[in-house]
Amino acid sequence: MTESTKNEITKFLTGIGFGEWSVSDYFDPENYEEEIDFKHPYDSIIEYLDKNGAFNTDEIVGYDSAMEFLQENDTAMVYTLRLAGDVGYSIYEIDSEILANLLYSQLRLESVEDREREIEEFFLKLQNTEEGL
Repeated sequence: MTESTKNEITKFLTGIGFGEWSVSDYFDPENYEEEIDFKHPYDSIIEYLDKNGAFNTDEIVGYDSAMEFLQENDTAMVYTLRLAGDVGYSIYEIDSEILANLLYSQLRLESVEDREREIEEFFLKLQNTEEGL
């Protein structure tokens, strides 16, 4: 794989994310061919990110930070509370940090899921370009 192709993939993956988090944070350009199945890129990217803990976070620490994040992203907390219930938390186990981190993790996942078609098209185009060289 050429340096130009690696740079193109890095730029593309950097554009997929939420907040300061980016898909490219989890990939090494030197290993793209091993880490991403170019025939099934979306599935392989999701699987790789999941396996490497990209959707499990405890980055939001402290009541103030947690509440600020929740206010910015789920003011009524309806979505976040439903999410907590879906993953098995009871009302007695949750606090603002748990809720904020659950929501942050879910928003990371959704930022990739929302780009499924674009990911598939990008790698198909890239594969066709590489074959044409």
